[in-house]
Amino acid sequence: HFPIPSVYDPSYEPVNDVMFYGCMTNKIRRPFADRIIDLSQGSLSHLKWDIKITNNGQRTPDEYKKAINQCKIGLHYFGNSRDSIRIWEIASTKAAIIMPKLRMKSTSEGYMPFNEYVAIEDDFSDLEEKILYVLENDRWKSLGEESFQAFEQRHSPQHCFNYYRDTLKKYFII
Repeated sequence: HFPIPSVYDPSYEPVNDVMFYGCMTNKIRRPFADRIIDLSQGSLSHLKWDIKITNNGQRTPDEYKKAINQCKIGLHYFGNSRDSIRIWEIASTKAAIIMPKLRMKSTSEGYMPFNEYVAIEDDFSDLEEKILYVLENDRWKSLGEESFQAFEQRHSPQHCFNYYRDTLKKYFII
């Protein structure tokens, strides 16, 4: 997968329970966004949500960095690809990640595995249950730390560079 730099800023404290910033670059995301809005206004309205859904991606990098560093749970749903910048940014900030199961060879065992997130069904039918599970007993803290450590040890730009360099060395004289 692509190496994505960390956006972690320890000067922020997690004040929001759930965060989703999404751009509707692919219509497959619309039902997920609608479900999040329904939960935030319905059965999970008691939680503190930070939701921003746009059609054109208008937000500043600083706005997103602050939001992602201030959440306990970062939600992700694939759009144009399963490997998204958002996955690695969320992991880098010590937020727990809830998203559908990754199905990429690059993040499977034997490559650069990433399993430090809570998987939901592709139809997000269990999203409410998983949000409550992650928030219960501050489970988000340990899950977020696990994703952060995975990012630092296996998914940082330096690690991605080393992995691809070493892979190329197996096949080419460099």
